[in-house]
Amino acid sequence: MSKADTPASSVTIPLTTPIQWHRDLVREIVLREPTWDDIMPIGHPVTLHSSPEGVQIPVENPAAIMHYAERCVVEPMDMNFLSQLGLRDTMRVRQAILDFFLSAGPGDAA
Repeated sequence: MSKADTPASSVTIPLTTPIQWHRDLVREIVLREPTWDDIMPIGHPVTLHSSPEGVQIPVENPAAIMHYAERCVVEPMDMNFLSQLGLRDTMRVRQAILDFFLSAGPGDAA
C-alpha cells in the first residue's frame, strides 16, 4: 500500500520487532480510524466506573481493543499476523486504538 492509498484518518505504527508473515517482512502496521460499523457492535474500549467516593475510574475493555485492532488493520491486509506481536508492539497497537477515541474529544468518549 502506498502512502496515497492510506486512509486519511489512520495511524502507522512502526514495529519494534519486524514479523515474518508469509513471504513478507512486516515492519509497520497501519490502522484506520474506527467507523460507525465498528463502534456500534463493539462499543467503547474504555468505560467509566464510579468509586464509592464518586471518583470516575476508567476501565479498559481488552476484548473491545482486540476487536478494533482486528477490524481496523489496513496493512498488512491479513489481520491474523496480530497474534505474532510481542509485548511492546501489542502495547503500541493498544494505545493507537485508545488514541482514536481520546482524540474524539472530551464528552465524546464513554
